[in-house]
Amino acid sequence: MSAIFGFLRLDGSGAERDELAAMDGALAHCGPDGHGLWTKGPAALGHRKLEVTPESRRDEQPRVSGGQLILTADAILDNRNELIAEFGLPENEKSLPDSDLILEAYHRWGGDCPKHLLGDFAFAVWDPEAGTLFCARDHMGIRPFYYAHLPGRLFAFATEIKGLLALAEIPRRVDETTVGDFLTLNHSSRTRTFYRDVRRLDAAHSLAVSTDGVRAKRFWSLRPDRRLELPSREAYARALRERIEEAVACRLRCGVRVGAHLSGGLDSTALAVLAARRLREQGERLVTASFMPALEEGWRLHDERPFVDTIKEREELEAHEIVTDSVDYCSSLDIDRPMAVDAGTPEGRTAALMAERGARVVLSGWGGDELATFNGRGYFSELFVKGRWLTLAREARKRRRHYPFRWYRFLAGNVLGYLLPDRLHAWASGVFGGPTPSSRAGSASRNESGSERSRWDPTCAATSST
Repeated sequence: MSAIFGFLRLDGSGAERDELAAMDGALAHCGPDGHGLWTKGPAALGHRKLEVTPESRRDEQPRVSGGQLILTADAILDNRNELIAEFGLPENEKSLPDSDLILEAYHRWGGDCPKHLLGDFAFAVWDPEAGTLFCARDHMGIRPFYYAHLPGRLFAFATEIKGLLALAEIPRRVDETTVGDFLTLNHSSRTRTFYRDVRRLDAAHSLAVSTDGVRAKRFWSLRPDRRLELPSREAYARALRERIEEAVACRLRCGVRVGAHLSGGLDSTALAVLAARRLREQGERLVTASFMPALEEGWRLHDERPFVDTIKEREELEAHEIVTDSVDYCSSLDIDRPMAVDAGTPEGRTAALMAERGARVVLSGWGGDELATFNGRGYFSELFVKGRWLTLAREARKRRRHYPFRWYRFLAGNVLGYLLPDRLHAWASGVFGGPTPSSRAGSASRNESGSERSRWDPTCAATSST
């Protein structure tokens, strides 16, 4: 991940290069392969480069387009060929960096350009003629984008909050609500941070910034009314696998070493297996890292080492392991980033380990439980609380067709279990079975009998990625 940063003076004063240099220094760890600074009038844009794709080696940012537009971007586009064909560019232009394609897209479509981009991106374009700074973040919010707006004075943005705090004008007032939510594992806000004056641009959103203010706009959303109708469950499984394989192939469009998180669960294992096999065809080897909590007395943890070991041997991985405890976790939290994934969590620490082994691209199954392999955690209790009891009954009957259960255990474990205070819940789960307090917070999941959710059999890797 490269780093982007910059600011726009809204009071008519000029941008100071020293201030931009301070932001650059705060984000130096993001881009070891080069950096660039641009200032003129009220605007200042900067970039820290991490080379990942072959095209990125030619990329020098901030990118200036004929003196009309200036761009800084952290992006890997998956629809490069389609864009090149749309713009009518010659064959020898297929090595253009992604930043040039984003600039061309902005020239053609203006503020609608993010709708035509497919991939991971966060970028800012300064249009001096219009006096507008346009910013956008990709559809799923993969690339980070933080900003601070001081009305009438300053708008600043950066890949990490550290970059913003390098500016003396940015207040450091703590957002106590966000701190409380973080400590109670309630990561419900997509835009708040630990700092009251710093916000995160939401996924699939853009910003248009000028002296008139800041206008936010959503450029994409899922269509809940759209249905995919296939003839059989097998057809759905094949279609899902094709999409996952396509996504993995897009992530492997790089000229650097690739790593993957490997927990032993369904999501990370599927990605690791698919990536390892594709890389092996290219004569390369996948490096993986696994986070293994210490199995201390009194901890109710599931040892996933047997699953990891099976995949490690079967796919000939360069596998590494981190064993840690709660003290290690708490001492390494990065307070700049109130997210479920940061440098202190298992994801962040395993990524750091793989970076030490030369990996610059890391695949992760993080969030898979809320997508393709979602098990309904918390959904039934939500229907109950909202009084949607007929829907609850229908959904429960559908689930029972595939996962037989006794009704009293279902109600205790999947409805009431999520609503009880921890002490009462601890007693009830011992009697009826149900989710542990940690699983209610989203860190584990359990089935109707109260046992750990069934894990995928790694020996099925050859025939299934679902």
